[in-house]
Amino acid sequence: MSSVEQSLTLPAEAPSSAHFSGVGRSLRRAFNRWAVVAGFLLLWEIVPRAHWVEPAFLPPFSEVMRTGWRLLANGQLAQHAAAMDRPVRDGRELPVHAMSLSDANRSAGGRKHPFDRRSSNGRLAERLCS
Repeated sequence: MSSVEQSLTLPAEAPSSAHFSGVGRSLRRAFNRWAVVAGFLLLWEIVPRAHWVEPAFLPPFSEVMRTGWRLLANGQLAQHAAAMDRPVRDGRELPVHAMSLSDANRSAGGRKHPFDRRSSNGRLAERLCS
């Protein structure tokens, strides 16, 4: 044997096919996921252009992206996002405030709900609903 062959340690076996099948499975799964997204975007583009849906209600994806990019470039998108920040925060905080008020009312001996059947409002609501 030559000294080169002695210094190299060659693997006794080829890499297992289980490793390669796992990689293939992962790639196939990733491709399928992206294919679903691409199919959805393609459908979004075709449906309004074929007038299956009125484009005023569902504009093509390319027009949505073009308009979004234009709004981002001229700063209007940031203004609209800032204007929507407060109502969104209020909408998330409203249930928290309502729960805390409801808990405070209950602990003070009040009714659980304004239309509770034991109250006069409850009888009114019962008559209106029946």
